[in-house]
Amino acid sequence: MTVFDLDVASVQEVPPGHVVVVKKNGRLTSTAFTAPLPRAACSFERIYFSRGNDLDIYRERKALGARLADQVMAAIDHDLQNTVIGFIPNTAEVAYYGLMEALRLRRRDEVKRDILDAAKKGTLDEALIDDLILRNCAAEKVSARTSRSARSSDRRNGARTVVARLRHFLWFRAADGQSGGR
Repeated sequence: MTVFDLDVASVQEVPPGHVVVVKKNGRLTSTAFTAPLPRAACSFERIYFSRGNDLDIYRERKALGARLADQVMAAIDHDLQNTVIGFIPNTAEVAYYGLMEALRLRRRDEVKRDILDAAKKGTLDEALIDDLILRNCAAEKVSARTSRSARSSDRRNGARTVVARLRHFLWFRAADGQSGGR
């Protein structure tokens, strides 16, 4: 279903250069008002103008998050043990799930490979298994509430202030040994 409770097959795209008018009686018209310009859709247009419970959009958001896995691994120098991953803003939550799923699958493959290699070499022991199991990143949902004066200060200083505060929080969270790693 779509945001208008219509079946997807009943929805049509508005032609470029047209305006759609819905009259009080429900009559709908599409009329050309200008010459069409070259198509330049925003990559997030479909996602942001969608219904929140649309299964296709959910899958697309998860897939977008999963596609970030290579970049995230490179950015953290493949150091999952000392990494805490969260998401900002809340609309990024589903993409976050996709990213975390992709990272878990990669980690599973690494652990499987290392266990099989150690078993072949005869070096598989409890310490190695513990190390392999516990060497993961922490996944945190961070909720930051600020006072009204802090919010207006953040607006003046830009988003960097909020990000810096969250980085500070996450760094201390990891440094305090609460990251979910060893």
